[in-house]
Amino acid sequence: RKIDHVAIYVGDNTFIHAPKPGERVTYAKLNDAYWRKHYVGAGRVPGSRQVDVAENNR
Repeated sequence: RKIDHVAIYVGDNTFIHAPKPGERVTYAKLNDAYWRKHYVGAGRVPGSRQVDVAENNR
């Protein structure tokens, strides 16, 4: 399967991504119908460590 899009997971089944080049970064839910169908997998950068994420009051 060809991978042509990446995102950053921010917790609570939510990730941020830029839908198309030149568009604003936005939040999306992994359980949305589109992403349930198109999600392939996730990983962590080798050698990275877990960090606490600040609360975001969207």
